[in-house]
Amino acid sequence: MFRWLSILGALLLAVFTGGVFYFSLRESAVWNEAAGNVDERGMPAVFDGFVERWNRSVERELRRELAAGEQQRELLTVSRGEGDGCRLAERERSVERLRRRLEEGDHIRVLPLEKMPSGLEWHTGMEEPEIGDPRAVKGGQVRLWINTPFPGTLRAFGPGSENFFNYSAIDNVWIPLVGLHPETFRPIPGLADRWAVSADGRTVFYHLDPEAAYSDGRPVRAEDFLLNICLRTSDAARDPFWTALFRSTFDRITVYGDSVIALTVPSPRPLLPYMACVDFHPAHPGFYHDFNALFLERYQWKAAPNTGGYMVVPGKIRQGERITLARVKSWWAKDRKYYRYSCNADQVEHVFVNLENKAIEMFRRGDLDMMNIRKPEIWEGKLE
Repeated sequence: MFRWLSILGALLLAVFTGGVFYFSLRESAVWNEAAGNVDERGMPAVFDGFVERWNRSVERELRRELAAGEQQRELLTVSRGEGDGCRLAERERSVERLRRRLEEGDHIRVLPLEKMPSGLEWHTGMEEPEIGDPRAVKGGQVRLWINTPFPGTLRAFGPGSENFFNYSAIDNVWIPLVGLHPETFRPIPGLADRWAVSADGRTVFYHLDPEAAYSDGRPVRAEDFLLNICLRTSDAARDPFWTALFRSTFDRITVYGDSVIALTVPSPRPLLPYMACVDFHPAHPGFYHDFNALFLERYQWKAAPNTGGYMVVPGKIRQGERITLARVKSWWAKDRKYYRYSCNADQVEHVFVNLENKAIEMFRRGDLDMMNIRKPEIWEGKLE
């Protein structure tokens, strides 16, 4: 789950910031929401009625699973064969969990801010040490070797989106609601400026930073997170992974007004404020204003605005060769404690070279600035 602590992430950590290095993607144009098919809230038409449809679908699935679970439990009770005792106990726990989820009601709730529970203990994570080095100089370009095939799409979801570039430069560009400090491994603020955990340890309440914004300047709203669920689980996305993920990960998702999101998981777990939101991101409503059955083709090479410090430079995408990211100079988090010494390079160029020997020669000539080398014979014999 700690994706940004991969080997590549560690290299970026050391070279760029001494701390965390975030990417972000966007189109160069500012999206004109008024021209698209949106409602009075600026949400795309596909979102209309989504919460009700989703809740009905989840309830039907839970009832189906409950009926099947009860039937299996009865069969195990009657048979009582060798090893059935453990299976019966496991089935009992599964049935009870399904019943509890049904009793808790709607899977997604949208409530006014006044309905927020009282007595919550809020945390800010501001007591952790700085990330990065204040002496780091901003500017310049960094060229990275990517030894995987050139991506077939810039879409963050849908068929073909599970490629290495999306993993390293799109999937990790989002600032999460709550991050994890790379040294202390304790939660730190991200899109949320504070958070609280319920008394039973199952629900995390996230309060959005009032200044959190996408790379085109639009503020991030709590409902944008529900739009992300809507888009990724739609038939047009053709990506069933996300439906299974959202249904199984969260027992309940609640939005309070424009500024608070509550995620309820099946049971307490360590580092819950961070772990609960790892795959939980917002979606820019204006960017997806014309989301429909043509999504896969229409958005194939569009890069969505997001909340990190970099954006794709459309004019510098060279098909089959390289993709360049540029620093967002008006990034909303550029002066925040845990982000101000990150995103130091003005541009980050991903250079796709499948042949290792060719990449080594490029590195020796100075055409690449960083390489991830795992073979001792290359390290000792060719990079002396």
